[in-house]
Amino acid sequence: MPHFPPRLLAASFLLLAPPLAAQGLNDYVCRWSFDDGAGGVVTDSGPHGFHGTLPAGGTWVPGLLGTALELDGLGQYVEITDGNGYPDLLAGLTEGTISVFFRVDSAPPMNEIHPLLYFGDGVGGPGQSGLILEIGHFGTSTKAYFTVFDDNGHIPQCFDTGFDVTIGQWHQFAVVVGPSGNTGYLDGVELVDRHYNFGTMSDTAFFATVLDPQVMWLGRGKFAYFPEDQWLDGALEELRIWDRPLSAAEIAQHYFDVTGASGVRVSVQAPADGEVLWGPQVALGTATGAASVEVAIDGGPWRPAAGTAQWSFAWDAAALGAGPHELQVRALGPTGAMAADLAWPISSPDSPPPPDCGAIVAGSAIAGANPLAPPRVPLPAAPATVEVVILGADDCLGFADELQTLLAADPPGGRSYQVVNRAIAGEELWSWAAPGGAGWQAVEDLVNNLTGPTVVLAQMSNAASYPIAAPGPADPNYARYVAECGQLADHLHAGGSGVDAVWFTGPRMDPNRLMPCWYENLAVADVLADAAAAGRDFVRAGAEQHQLHWCSFPAAYDSAFTGPSAAGEQLLAEAWFGILKKELTGSFELDADPLVAGAAAGVRVNGAAPDALTWLGISPSGLGSFAVPALGVVLDLESPMQAGLPQRTDALGTAVWSFVLPPASAGRRYWAQALQNGGTSNVVERLVQ
Repeated sequence: MPHFPPRLLAASFLLLAPPLAAQGLNDYVCRWSFDDGAGGVVTDSGPHGFHGTLPAGGTWVPGLLGTALELDGLGQYVEITDGNGYPDLLAGLTEGTISVFFRVDSAPPMNEIHPLLYFGDGVGGPGQSGLILEIGHFGTSTKAYFTVFDDNGHIPQCFDTGFDVTIGQWHQFAVVVGPSGNTGYLDGVELVDRHYNFGTMSDTAFFATVLDPQVMWLGRGKFAYFPEDQWLDGALEELRIWDRPLSAAEIAQHYFDVTGASGVRVSVQAPADGEVLWGPQVALGTATGAASVEVAIDGGPWRPAAGTAQWSFAWDAAALGAGPHELQVRALGPTGAMAADLAWPISSPDSPPPPDCGAIVAGSAIAGANPLAPPRVPLPAAPATVEVVILGADDCLGFADELQTLLAADPPGGRSYQVVNRAIAGEELWSWAAPGGAGWQAVEDLVNNLTGPTVVLAQMSNAASYPIAAPGPADPNYARYVAECGQLADHLHAGGSGVDAVWFTGPRMDPNRLMPCWYENLAVADVLADAAAAGRDFVRAGAEQHQLHWCSFPAAYDSAFTGPSAAGEQLLAEAWFGILKKELTGSFELDADPLVAGAAAGVRVNGAAPDALTWLGISPSGLGSFAVPALGVVLDLESPMQAGLPQRTDALGTAVWSFVLPPASAGRRYWAQALQNGGTSNVVERLVQ
């Protein structure tokens, strides 16, 4: 029998142990089975009879066990009462388990949620107090969240699944809180890689943390600091609350009991546990009683496999860091029942860390932006054509035409642009930096023949001639790369008489030189740091493309993996266009009044796109990276939330938000950033006095 690490025992149980007779799972405090099937009452078969009513109706539909209650997302919900208001017995629970089976039928609109269970003051807003299980949150995701607000909007606990649940499919979401902390489960499997937005796995916030409970709703709730009601577009089935923390085996057993997963089986035949892998792989296995098979790697999103009875799944071990890694497979029955199996292969130790492909947006800057570089390149005011010059080697030969098309269709700042490709096949960074090289001579010709505003996109690599063996200046080729980028920048700028700005980026992911190319990407951060230390604000962070192409492997590469395909060249053009659009358009600056607890404060944005919706994101956690794919931007904030309603900028690109800070916010620090479609402002940091 294969050996499973301790944290995977709950998942392996799903395959290795058949469902047992239910033991200890009937000691619940509340149970709403939704098997009423008709009428306007949702019966609680628990010992206290906390029955629910349907103030706006609902639709009874077939469920996993019997019937389920479908809600329209427009005002239908379940009101739970003990006969005299909310079930006050729940308000005393300091530990326990909540498990709900649900189906969501759509992604929530931008910055809205699909609430599953809400227990709180029913008021919402900045001072709210409540506990909520919800789908969605920021953007239009379908992640499952567990959040507790204790008072005045303070959030002691908030975690999410870290990935979206499938729309139109039945799921189980369970939350367990005990004396030693908390955990969560989706579809009977522990969320070992759940994402904490507030609090940690050691926190114990639960029903008793809610300081002013007034209502309990199913399918209705409050989102973050906003008072507006939110509604579930989907269905509910089998919701239970226990006054004790259930074990992982009990959660899995409950999942089996409801879904009838005993008839579904799946197995992984390849790769074997402990097998060392490198490069493209195909996972193989069998399944019985399954309608579909899905695969996840290292707790990532579930992706469909090909086939069912004999299934296969193509993946790339080169895209993983040094192992071991978790390869999890699940089979879904016709009613949503599930069984799972695991393999624990080991990838080659010579591999960069895998990217978060869901968070990558074309046009994101490479890590380590020069802090001296202002948001906007100070080009001359005259409406001259801006020359965009491409420098580099083979990778840069094919995307100029696509970039020209993008700039002509949506010109940053309303200017005209001419893309000039001066890339030279086979010429690496050393040739561009050292006097006498073909690249160096091309720079001389450029600087001596400028005809107007000029910016340079420098995509540089030394990986063929001087490959970096280890990150950091102790490696001579790493130090050489950083120094030669600096020499190239100074040559291009020519003391202020040359080009106006130079954006640097390392090479795309090259499967034939995986580690040297990755280390050059890291070295660009030192290039930018050196420029900042020397006050050279004309040196800027170029388009991040290493991970962008990694996430598009192999479609973005030619058949020999020696250069980009047409799709890869389009990715390059889009990535560079995103950088130019952001840094050549306008100042887009955010400013905020001093923040004083209990007093009003204003936050203003200037220089944004005029007459455009503008959002304000805030974070109590600091700087980070948060993609908003719907707007095509990445915020520089950790786990941000939307502050206030979106504002429309005036004809000058100005918008203002006004807030009154809660008295309890004194001493807290917040980071804020504005965002529009295709653009973000600077980040403002303030301490509440």
